[in-house]
Amino acid sequence: MPKKFIKYAIIAAIGLTILLAGGAAFVLLPKVMYAPSQSAKINSSTETSYTVGQGGAPVHIVTYLDLLCDDCSRAHREILPKINKDYVDSGKAKISYKMLGTFGPESTQAATATYCANEQGKMLEFIEAGYSAKNRTNNETAFSTLGLTNIARELKLAIPEWTSCLNSNRYQQIIAQNKQEVLDTKGYGTPHFIINGKGYNGAPPYNIFIPVIDAALAEAGDK
Repeated sequence: MPKKFIKYAIIAAIGLTILLAGGAAFVLLPKVMYAPSQSAKINSSTETSYTVGQGGAPVHIVTYLDLLCDDCSRAHREILPKINKDYVDSGKAKISYKMLGTFGPESTQAATATYCANEQGKMLEFIEAGYSAKNRTNNETAFSTLGLTNIARELKLAIPEWTSCLNSNRYQQIIAQNKQEVLDTKGYGTPHFIINGKGYNGAPPYNIFIPVIDAALAEAGDK
């Protein structure tokens, strides 16, 4: 039996057990995506996130990524472009990108490097280049200080300013706050999505997102 199927079967069984026990903390959806009942308060400042889409879009999707996370890379490559095409381009949704430091100091440094790129207007470009670098080599090489600097050079960032930002560690508190936002919706890993205040874990196939986003649109009075 494929490992992937076993993984999803175990998750489904755990979720079903909780529901049958009367502790309906969430509504289990196919694969690993679920919606806890608790909503999160999101800091949407330009310092903490980069947003794509119209400001008045009825659905706000906040995606929490880690450059060292394989599922995050897949979500960025396979899921987010489709959400952009089907919902953002039409003005129905906007996407805010936030960074996490899930895998320790190197992960936190990669998140900090991404926010430092945001100071120069290239947060999304840094994310894209980071995942491209990750696919070309191993995590340690791609996201060492040298690897991150190579990405910054590739994007033609002002290296002295970017390096000073990276060395200052001034984004550690923001990265910690991002983690708390995920935890507030019972999130447990990366990638994580908060859609109009409700949290969804994992990176299931895109078709799993469609009814979730459509339900958020209907709830917001927009179809």
